Amino acid sequence: MNCDDLNDEDIFGSACHTEHLNDHKANQANNNKGTSGTNKAYQKVLDNRSKQLNPNNNLYKGKKGAK
Repeated sequence: MNCDDLNDEDIFGSACHTEHLNDHKANQANNNKGTSGTNKAYQKVLDNRSKQLNPNNNLYKGKKGAK
């Protein structure tokens, strides 16, 4: 049985959800070396990192109490 054939009420739904999360976690670490692009999950990791490192971004102010 394929995970795509299952709905949320199936017994195997949680196993497929775990498989999807594992794929996503692998994609976040995979920068697709040797290709001309990146996957969506890896690109979101890069975008979030750049936002956090940007000193002009008010959403990420650093550690509490840091000056």
